[in-house]
Amino acid sequence: MPHKAIKNHSQILKNLRMIIKHADKKIAEQIGKRFQAAKKIAKIKKRNSLPVTDASRERELLVYYQKLAAYYKIDRQLLLKIFKALIQFSKSIQKNAKKP
Repeated sequence: MPHKAIKNHSQILKNLRMIIKHADKKIAEQIGKRFQAAKKIAKIKKRNSLPVTDASRERELLVYYQKLAAYYKIDRQLLLKIFKALIQFSKSIQKNAKKP
């Protein structure tokens, strides 16, 4: 009997890992889209001599991310850390952009 239980757990783990792998692929795809948008924003900012950092926009986003964390029941600090890293990378893309 224990052998069958191990097989069931094994299959359940396999299925759950496939769900995670699929979710990771979606996350990577969305991050790619986010950075493509950041590159377009960089061109607009360079062309119009706008600053890379928009503090009010960042504050607005941090409030939004906290709402997302609550809605999806995700640890708030974790989600903020992830999005702060994405914002920093987007800013580096913008700082390194060439003028169109």
